[in-house]
Amino acid sequence: MKNEADALARATAGEPLDVYDNRTKLWALLAASAAFVAIGVVMYDQGQQIKGALATGFFFIAGIAIALRLIDSAKPSVRFDADGLTIRRFGRSPVRLAWSDLHSAYPAAIRSQTFVCLAPRDPARMLASVPPAARAVMRANIALVGAPYVLPTAMSLNVNDLLRVVYAYAPALAAEPPDRTMR
Repeated sequence: MKNEADALARATAGEPLDVYDNRTKLWALLAASAAFVAIGVVMYDQGQQIKGALATGFFFIAGIAIALRLIDSAKPSVRFDADGLTIRRFGRSPVRLAWSDLHSAYPAAIRSQTFVCLAPRDPARMLASVPPAARAVMRANIALVGAPYVLPTAMSLNVNDLLRVVYAYAPALAAEPPDRTMR
């Protein structure tokens, strides 16, 4: 999104809004991943084989995932409209969430990273509707930030602007965050 004010105006008018990955952030993440792969190789060479191999493998796979997002970044990451939002996921079917199925949207931070969290009205139903691997990720999100859905952070709008857009489409979501015990 080139202009945050334009995004908010479109959201306020109820027009569909596509939000794209921020290519600069993705390139920075890719560079960081490459640096951690190099650190893992050095650790391996210096006798820390298990830690070095784990670091190298993890950040190599992360780097591949980031590179694939860069290749595919011409498509929107999230599409907002009057009925809800669609979160595009690389290599998997998009997730469609209706505003009426959500209880709240709120920011949550883990260390220095802030996320936009989307809490459903019926978490048990949403958890039951996804495959086991996705369910495990959603449960981890619930444990960390209190909601199973977290919007991608490497996008063209920052967290505050994303929240403004969500609240413009669905003002009722500006409620208190849910209790983290919704597991």
